[in-house]
Amino acid sequence: MKLNLPQGTLELTSLRKGELLLGELVDGEATAEEITSGLERAGIKHGLIRASIQQVAKGVKGQIPLAASVIQVHPAQVKLDYMDDRALLDGDPLTVLTRLHEMPISGTVMAGDRLLTLVDSSKRIRLKPNGNQTILDQIGPREIDFFSGKNVEPNTERTVLIAKQDGLAQRSSQGVVSVYPIESYRNISKAHKVVVTEHSMLIERDILKGARIDIPASAIVRGIVRPSHLEIGGDLDARLGLDNPSRGDETRVRVGASVRAAQIRRFKVWAGGKVLVHRIIDQSEVTCFDTIACPRIAESEIAVGNRLITNSIVRDCEIRFGAGAVQDEQIERFRNKHTQHSRRHRDIHLQLLQSRTTLERLQEKAAGSLQTLRSEGQSPKAMVNVLRRYLLTMEESLKNYISQLESLVQVEELVEREQAELTYYDTMVRGFEQPEVLVLGRLDKGTRFIGPVDELVTQRMEQNVRIDLDPETQKVRLTQRPPDRPLDDEDI
Repeated sequence: MKLNLPQGTLELTSLRKGELLLGELVDGEATAEEITSGLERAGIKHGLIRASIQQVAKGVKGQIPLAASVIQVHPAQVKLDYMDDRALLDGDPLTVLTRLHEMPISGTVMAGDRLLTLVDSSKRIRLKPNGNQTILDQIGPREIDFFSGKNVEPNTERTVLIAKQDGLAQRSSQGVVSVYPIESYRNISKAHKVVVTEHSMLIERDILKGARIDIPASAIVRGIVRPSHLEIGGDLDARLGLDNPSRGDETRVRVGASVRAAQIRRFKVWAGGKVLVHRIIDQSEVTCFDTIACPRIAESEIAVGNRLITNSIVRDCEIRFGAGAVQDEQIERFRNKHTQHSRRHRDIHLQLLQSRTTLERLQEKAAGSLQTLRSEGQSPKAMVNVLRRYLLTMEESLKNYISQLESLVQVEELVEREQAELTYYDTMVRGFEQPEVLVLGRLDKGTRFIGPVDELVTQRMEQNVRIDLDPETQKVRLTQRPPDRPLDDEDI
């Protein structure tokens, strides 16, 4: 096959049924960009070998590999049935800010409700340079187990997760869906010491100063949250907000999923999902893995992985955003544990191979010994005694082999589940490749924006701007947004 380029001709040879493509410039000349563009026009878009293309452009003679098949892992495709939190913030930014107080983050469900649908399970494919795909393996219906948390079960077809009881549904940052029953409280104070429960909490009034809560589930607070230490695995819905009147009081709130609050004042908050505040974030440190939406941010340090939507940023704020802005220590610990389990899986597999070799050698020795005894004319009784000794040794080796095999199966299931959870998390992170800050109204002079490679400090007061990262350099840049009506007091 010959491919005509602007000033040359590229001869292509396909090997291994299209899995490997060789090329040579047989006439004229061409730049690497021209070769790449020509290949893409011919439908060769995958597995391009850039270094080889550069060699051809430099005039190196002979057939050189230009593209080869690649192995890709396609993560599971799932749909959340009890709520669609991804769609909450996809609308017009002004509409988002004016409707924050309406956005639910905790999903109340009843026994039998659908929670999650497995649209397509994970698969490993071989992608040829021309785009043709071959499925190498696919996990299939058993993958629904990887998304099953507390108090949920799959349907008969193993395509849908269903709630086993009434309660609040939640999804972890690794995609695991659970349902926790609701337990009601009047107030929570330091008199309760550390509140630890396997239930979601409905607090009718307030979380008072000095309180400590450590739960894997969600918490709904109908009053206000005062200076406290909260470790909440699900969502936190604080109707009147988080308010610390004194800077001297220590606060720490870590929420595995999302936070919704009227306000956050003088608090330190970490959220693994979204932070939706429908009044103000003031004099606080807020770290959010996904998206923050709040009309007014003042004198605060913000770290956000994906998107920040606000009407105004005032009084010496610092905004970190993009890759590396948010680190999840729990995910890193989980990743390290997965590495340890993977090593154990490999070690057990090697032990199995060694045990199987030992068994095979014993069989060979037994057969050889019997042949020797038979050739020497030994009595049947002598041969039975020799055989019995070998059988006892082989029986012990077989028991050891079976034990190792059982361990391998257990560790393999654990490693497979952990890998599915990490794949879900990493897929979500890859969805944050274009982080941005949208300021619909006022942006004060001196606001600091810190990106992956540099930072930008505003030199004047700005209005209606977008701060994002240059796709090529990843440097922070500020651009003007199209005209938009800023919020006024009636909107908030």
